[in-house]
Amino acid sequence: MTVSASVELIPESGLRETIAVLVRLVETAGALIVFIGAVWAFVRFAAALLRGRGHTGVPTASG
Repeated sequence: MTVSASVELIPESGLRETIAVLVRLVETAGALIVFIGAVWAFVRFAAALLRGRGHTGVPTASG
């Protein structure tokens, strides 16, 4: 006959709160990475336009 006792190392409410905080932290970090990447891409795009590398070599009606 086996008797098993349930022992809570961490209360369920504390575990839920900890997971909720970690989820918010990971989501915030992901959003920050996406935002920084978008800013970085825009800066590189603007710099390329200013240097004249935005020209594709395709002839247009204006020349």
